[in-house]
Amino acid sequence: MPDVAVVRTDQPYVADQTVEKNRARALRLIQQLLGLTGVTCQHHREQLSIALWKWTEAEGIAPYAKYNTRFISAGVKNPVGPASINHEHVWTRKDLTTQLLGKRWEPDALEALLVEQGVACIVTVEEHGQLSGRKETGWQRYAAAGIDVWDRQTGNWFDIAAVAPGPAETTAEPPAPEPLTIAELAASECRTPAMAEAVTRFAKIAGWQLAVAVPSNTAAARHKYYRVHDTLVEEPTRAAAYVHWTGKVDYALQATDLPPALLQDPLVGTLKSPYGVTTNLSTAEGFDLGCELLALALEQIRDEDA
Repeated sequence: MPDVAVVRTDQPYVADQTVEKNRARALRLIQQLLGLTGVTCQHHREQLSIALWKWTEAEGIAPYAKYNTRFISAGVKNPVGPASINHEHVWTRKDLTTQLLGKRWEPDALEALLVEQGVACIVTVEEHGQLSGRKETGWQRYAAAGIDVWDRQTGNWFDIAAVAPGPAETTAEPPAPEPLTIAELAASECRTPAMAEAVTRFAKIAGWQLAVAVPSNTAAARHKYYRVHDTLVEEPTRAAAYVHWTGKVDYALQATDLPPALLQDPLVGTLKSPYGVTTNLSTAEGFDLGCELLALALEQIRDEDA
Protein backbone atom coordinates (compact mmCIF):
# COMPACT_ATOMS: atom_id res chain seq x y z
CA MET A 1 0.00 0.00 0.00
CA PRO A 2 1.59 3.35 -1.03
CA ASP A 3 2.55 6.05 1.43
CA VAL A 4 1.24 9.61 1.40
CA ALA A 5 4.69 10.73 0.18
CA VAL A 6 3.81 9.70 -3.41
CA VAL A 7 1.13 12.44 -3.58
CA ARG A 8 2.51 15.74 -4.87
CA THR A 9 0.51 17.86 -2.42
CA ASP A 10 2.58 20.98 -3.06
CA GLN A 11 1.82 20.98 -6.79
CA PRO A 12 -1.44 22.06 -8.44
CA TYR A 13 -3.42 19.52 -10.42
CA VAL A 14 -3.45 20.32 -14.16
CA ALA A 15 -5.26 17.90 -16.47
CA ASP A 16 -3.27 17.30 -19.66
CA GLN A 17 -4.08 15.67 -23.01
CA THR A 18 -3.29 12.24 -21.59
CA VAL A 19 -6.09 12.66 -19.07
CA GLU A 20 -8.48 13.62 -21.86
CA LYS A 21 -7.54 10.57 -23.93
CA ASN A 22 -7.74 8.18 -20.98
CA ARG A 23 -11.15 9.52 -19.99
CA ALA A 24 -12.44 9.09 -23.55
CA ARG A 25 -11.20 5.48 -23.64
CA ALA A 26 -12.76 4.69 -20.27
CA LEU A 27 -16.06 6.23 -21.39
CA ARG A 28 -16.09 4.05 -24.54
CA LEU A 29 -15.36 1.00 -22.41
CA ILE A 30 -18.31 1.72 -20.10
CA GLN A 31 -20.62 2.39 -23.09
CA GLN A 32 -19.70 -0.96 -24.63
CA LEU A 33 -20.11 -2.82 -21.34
CA LEU A 34 -23.58 -1.34 -20.87
CA GLY A 35 -24.56 -2.84 -24.20
CA LEU A 36 -23.52 -6.36 -23.25
CA THR A 37 -26.17 -9.07 -23.54
CA GLY A 38 -26.26 -12.74 -22.62
CA VAL A 39 -24.19 -12.32 -19.43
CA THR A 40 -25.15 -12.85 -15.82
CA CYS A 41 -26.01 -9.85 -13.66
CA GLN A 42 -23.07 -10.65 -11.40
CA HIS A 43 -20.58 -10.70 -14.28
CA HIS A 44 -22.09 -7.54 -15.74
CA ARG A 45 -21.71 -5.71 -12.42
CA GLU A 46 -18.15 -6.96 -11.93
CA GLN A 47 -17.00 -5.74 -15.35
CA LEU A 48 -18.66 -2.34 -14.91
CA SER A 49 -17.06 -2.02 -11.49
CA ILE A 50 -13.62 -2.58 -13.04
CA ALA A 51 -14.40 -0.04 -15.76
CA LEU A 52 -15.27 2.56 -13.13
CA TRP A 53 -11.74 2.14 -11.78
CA LYS A 54 -10.45 2.96 -15.27
CA TRP A 55 -12.60 6.09 -15.32
CA THR A 56 -11.46 7.50 -11.96
CA GLU A 57 -7.83 6.52 -12.48
CA ALA A 58 -7.85 8.23 -15.90
CA GLU A 59 -7.63 11.68 -14.31
CA GLY A 60 -4.34 10.89 -12.59
CA ILE A 61 -1.05 12.51 -13.56
CA ALA A 62 2.08 10.32 -13.74
CA PRO A 63 4.15 9.32 -11.88
CA TYR A 64 1.93 7.49 -9.39
CA ALA A 65 -1.07 8.57 -11.46
CA LYS A 66 -3.55 6.57 -9.39
CA TYR A 67 -2.71 8.76 -6.38
CA ASN A 68 -2.15 12.11 -8.08
CA THR A 69 -5.70 13.11 -8.86
CA ARG A 70 -7.61 16.33 -8.34
CA PHE A 71 -9.07 15.75 -4.87
CA ILE A 72 -7.16 14.84 -1.72
CA SER A 73 -8.25 14.70 1.90
CA ALA A 74 -6.99 16.90 4.73
CA GLY A 75 -5.13 13.90 6.13
CA VAL A 76 -3.24 13.54 2.84
CA LYS A 77 -2.56 17.27 2.45
CA ASN A 78 -1.41 17.71 6.04
CA PRO A 79 -0.16 14.28 7.12
CA VAL A 80 0.95 13.64 10.68
CA GLY A 81 3.93 11.42 9.92
CA PRO A 82 3.91 8.52 7.43
CA ALA A 83 0.46 7.34 6.37
CA SER A 84 -0.81 4.73 3.93
CA ILE A 85 -3.34 5.97 1.38
CA ASN A 86 -6.22 4.75 -0.78
CA HIS A 87 -7.83 5.89 -4.03
CA GLU A 88 -11.39 6.21 -2.72
CA HIS A 89 -14.54 6.49 -4.85
CA VAL A 90 -16.64 9.37 -3.51
CA TRP A 91 -19.76 7.73 -4.96
CA THR A 92 -19.10 4.05 -4.38
CA ARG A 93 -18.67 1.73 -7.34
CA LYS A 94 -21.53 -0.36 -6.00
CA ASP A 95 -23.94 2.59 -6.08
CA LEU A 96 -22.71 3.81 -9.47
CA THR A 97 -23.01 0.34 -10.98
CA THR A 98 -26.60 0.12 -9.77
CA GLN A 99 -27.36 3.47 -11.41
CA LEU A 100 -25.68 2.46 -14.67
CA LEU A 101 -27.69 -0.75 -14.92
CA GLY A 102 -30.93 0.91 -13.87
CA LYS A 103 -31.82 2.44 -17.24
CA ARG A 104 -30.71 3.05 -20.82
CA TRP A 105 -28.21 5.90 -21.11
CA GLU A 106 -27.81 8.41 -23.90
CA PRO A 107 -24.10 9.18 -24.50
CA ASP A 108 -24.26 12.77 -23.18
CA ALA A 109 -26.22 11.78 -20.07
CA LEU A 110 -23.82 8.93 -19.34
CA GLU A 111 -20.80 11.20 -19.58
CA ALA A 112 -22.51 13.81 -17.39
CA LEU A 113 -23.18 11.21 -14.71
CA LEU A 114 -19.58 10.01 -14.74
CA VAL A 115 -18.18 13.54 -14.60
CA GLU A 116 -20.42 14.39 -11.64
CA GLN A 117 -20.28 11.17 -9.66
CA GLY A 118 -17.34 9.17 -11.04
CA VAL A 119 -15.05 11.08 -8.70
CA ALA A 120 -12.08 9.87 -6.69
CA CYS A 121 -10.49 11.34 -3.59
CA ILE A 122 -7.14 10.23 -2.18
CA VAL A 123 -7.54 9.55 1.54
CA THR A 124 -5.46 8.05 4.31
CA VAL A 125 -6.29 4.50 5.31
CA GLU A 126 -7.54 5.81 8.66
CA GLU A 127 -9.92 8.20 6.87
CA HIS A 128 -10.99 5.33 4.64
CA GLY A 129 -12.04 3.47 7.77
CA GLN A 130 -14.02 6.49 8.95
CA LEU A 131 -15.89 6.56 5.61
CA SER A 132 -16.65 2.85 5.70
CA GLY A 133 -20.11 1.82 6.74
CA ARG A 134 -21.63 5.29 6.33
CA LYS A 135 -25.14 5.43 4.89
CA GLU A 136 -24.73 8.82 3.20
CA THR A 137 -23.78 9.07 -0.48
CA GLY A 138 -21.23 11.07 -2.40
CA TRP A 139 -19.52 14.03 -0.78
CA GLN A 140 -22.01 13.91 2.07
CA ARG A 141 -20.24 10.78 3.35
CA TYR A 142 -17.19 12.99 3.82
CA ALA A 143 -19.23 15.66 5.61
CA ALA A 144 -20.72 13.07 7.96
CA ALA A 145 -17.27 11.59 8.66
CA GLY A 146 -15.76 15.05 9.28
CA ILE A 147 -13.20 14.68 6.48
CA ASP A 148 -12.19 17.89 4.70
CA VAL A 149 -11.14 17.84 1.04
CA TRP A 150 -8.60 19.92 -0.85
CA ASP A 151 -9.06 20.66 -4.56
CA ARG A 152 -5.59 20.68 -6.11
CA GLN A 153 -6.99 22.20 -9.29
CA THR A 154 -8.39 25.36 -7.68
CA GLY A 155 -6.12 25.47 -4.64
CA ASN A 156 -9.09 25.77 -2.26
CA TRP A 157 -10.78 23.82 0.51
CA PHE A 158 -14.37 22.69 0.01
CA ASP A 159 -17.21 23.37 2.41
CA ILE A 160 -18.44 19.81 2.07
CA ALA A 161 -21.33 20.29 4.50
CA ALA A 162 -22.93 22.55 1.89
CA VAL A 163 -22.38 20.16 -1.02
CA ALA A 164 -25.37 19.03 -3.03
CA PRO A 165 -24.22 17.69 -5.47
CA GLY A 166 -20.83 19.44 -5.91
CA PRO A 167 -18.52 21.06 -3.36
CA ALA A 168 -18.73 24.79 -2.68
CA GLU A 169 -15.36 26.44 -2.37
CA THR A 170 -14.04 28.31 0.63
CA THR A 171 -10.63 29.75 1.37
CA ALA A 172 -10.71 28.98 5.10
CA GLU A 173 -8.31 26.18 5.93
CA PRO A 174 -9.75 23.65 8.40
CA PRO A 175 -7.69 22.47 11.34
CA ALA A 176 -5.43 19.47 10.81
CA PRO A 177 -7.18 16.21 11.73
CA GLU A 178 -6.30 14.69 15.09
CA PRO A 179 -4.81 11.20 14.74
CA LEU A 180 -6.84 8.49 16.41
CA THR A 181 -4.96 6.64 19.13
CA ILE A 182 -6.62 3.41 20.18
CA ALA A 183 -3.98 2.92 22.90
CA GLU A 184 -4.91 6.20 24.60
CA LEU A 185 -8.62 5.43 24.37
CA ALA A 186 -8.11 1.95 25.76
CA ALA A 187 -6.05 3.30 28.67
CA SER A 188 -8.87 5.61 29.69
CA GLU A 189 -11.91 3.44 28.85
CA CYS A 190 -10.87 -0.09 29.91
CA ARG A 191 -11.36 -1.10 33.53
CA THR A 192 -7.94 -2.70 33.97
CA PRO A 193 -4.48 -2.21 32.46
CA ALA A 194 -4.52 -5.85 31.32
CA MET A 195 -7.72 -5.30 29.33
CA ALA A 196 -6.34 -2.06 27.86
CA GLU A 197 -3.27 -3.97 26.72
CA ALA A 198 -5.39 -6.72 25.14
CA VAL A 199 -7.71 -4.48 23.11
CA THR A 200 -4.76 -2.30 22.04
CA ARG A 201 -2.77 -5.34 20.90
CA PHE A 202 -5.82 -6.60 18.99
CA ALA A 203 -6.03 -3.27 17.13
CA LYS A 204 -2.34 -3.52 16.30
CA ILE A 205 -2.76 -7.04 14.93
CA ALA A 206 -5.80 -5.95 12.89
CA GLY A 207 -3.74 -3.04 11.53
CA TRP A 208 -3.75 0.30 13.29
CA GLN A 209 -5.33 2.15 10.40
CA LEU A 210 -8.26 -0.26 10.24
CA ALA A 211 -9.46 0.59 13.76
CA VAL A 212 -11.97 3.44 14.02
CA ALA A 213 -13.33 4.59 17.40
CA VAL A 214 -17.08 5.18 17.60
CA PRO A 215 -18.30 8.04 19.85
CA SER A 216 -20.48 7.14 22.83
CA ASN A 217 -23.91 8.67 23.48
CA THR A 218 -23.28 8.80 27.24
CA ALA A 219 -21.02 10.86 29.47
CA ALA A 220 -19.61 7.70 31.06
CA ALA A 221 -17.26 7.02 28.15
CA ARG A 222 -15.90 9.00 25.22
CA HIS A 223 -16.10 6.03 22.86
CA LYS A 224 -18.06 2.84 23.39
CA TYR A 225 -15.99 0.62 21.11
CA TYR A 226 -13.83 0.63 18.03
CA ARG A 227 -14.72 -1.06 14.78
CA VAL A 228 -12.44 -2.86 12.34
CA HIS A 229 -12.79 -2.42 8.57
CA ASP A 230 -10.96 -4.02 5.68
CA THR A 231 -9.14 -1.15 4.01
CA LEU A 232 -7.15 -3.45 1.73
CA VAL A 233 -10.34 -3.24 -0.34
CA GLU A 234 -10.32 0.26 -1.82
CA GLU A 235 -14.02 0.75 -1.25
CA PRO A 236 -15.80 1.46 2.01
CA THR A 237 -16.60 -1.86 3.67
CA ARG A 238 -18.95 -2.86 6.42
CA ALA A 239 -17.27 -3.42 9.77
CA ALA A 240 -15.65 -6.81 10.21
CA ALA A 241 -15.77 -6.53 14.00
CA TYR A 242 -16.76 -4.31 16.91
CA VAL A 243 -14.29 -4.34 19.80
CA HIS A 244 -15.73 -3.18 23.14
CA TRP A 245 -13.63 -1.81 26.00
CA THR A 246 -14.75 -4.80 28.09
CA GLY A 247 -12.83 -7.09 25.72
CA LYS A 248 -16.02 -8.38 24.09
CA VAL A 249 -15.74 -8.58 20.29
CA ASP A 250 -18.69 -9.05 17.91
CA TYR A 251 -17.83 -10.31 14.41
CA ALA A 252 -19.58 -9.96 11.06
CA LEU A 253 -20.17 -13.69 11.00
CA GLN A 254 -22.97 -16.17 11.58
CA ALA A 255 -22.71 -19.56 13.22
CA THR A 256 -23.05 -21.17 9.78
CA ASP A 257 -19.86 -19.38 8.67
CA LEU A 258 -17.72 -21.16 11.26
CA PRO A 259 -15.97 -24.52 10.92
CA PRO A 260 -17.45 -27.07 13.38
CA ALA A 261 -14.35 -27.00 15.60
CA LEU A 262 -14.65 -23.23 16.10
CA LEU A 263 -18.40 -23.32 16.60
CA GLN A 264 -18.04 -25.90 19.36
CA ASP A 265 -15.37 -23.92 21.20
CA PRO A 266 -16.82 -22.91 24.59
CA LEU A 267 -15.29 -19.44 24.23
CA VAL A 268 -17.40 -18.71 21.12
CA GLY A 269 -20.86 -17.25 21.63
CA THR A 270 -23.65 -16.54 19.15
CA LEU A 271 -26.00 -13.58 18.87
CA LYS A 272 -29.21 -12.84 16.95
CA SER A 273 -27.79 -10.00 14.87
CA PRO A 274 -25.81 -9.40 11.67
CA TYR A 275 -22.80 -9.59 14.00
CA GLY A 276 -23.77 -13.05 15.13
CA VAL A 277 -20.54 -14.42 16.59
CA THR A 278 -18.88 -13.09 19.74
CA THR A 279 -15.89 -13.83 21.94
CA ASN A 280 -13.78 -12.05 24.57
CA LEU A 281 -10.12 -11.03 24.58
CA SER A 282 -9.71 -11.29 28.35
CA THR A 283 -7.73 -14.56 28.26
CA ALA A 284 -4.80 -15.72 26.14
CA GLU A 285 -7.01 -18.40 24.60
CA GLY A 286 -9.77 -15.88 23.90
CA PHE A 287 -7.28 -13.49 22.30
CA ASP A 288 -5.93 -16.15 19.91
CA LEU A 289 -9.48 -17.22 19.08
CA GLY A 290 -10.43 -13.60 18.45
CA CYS A 291 -7.62 -13.21 15.91
CA GLU A 292 -8.81 -16.35 14.09
CA LEU A 293 -12.41 -15.10 13.96
CA LEU A 294 -11.28 -11.68 12.71
CA ALA A 295 -9.36 -13.34 9.87
CA LEU A 296 -12.53 -15.22 8.87
CA ALA A 297 -14.65 -12.04 8.94
CA LEU A 298 -12.12 -10.09 6.85
CA GLU A 299 -11.82 -12.96 4.35
CA GLN A 300 -15.61 -12.97 3.90
CA ILE A 301 -15.64 -9.23 3.18
CA ARG A 302 -12.87 -9.62 0.59
CA ASP A 303 -14.76 -12.47 -1.08
CA GLU A 304 -17.83 -10.22 -1.38
CA ASP A 305 -15.75 -7.55 -3.13
CA ALA A 306 -14.11 -10.02 -5.54
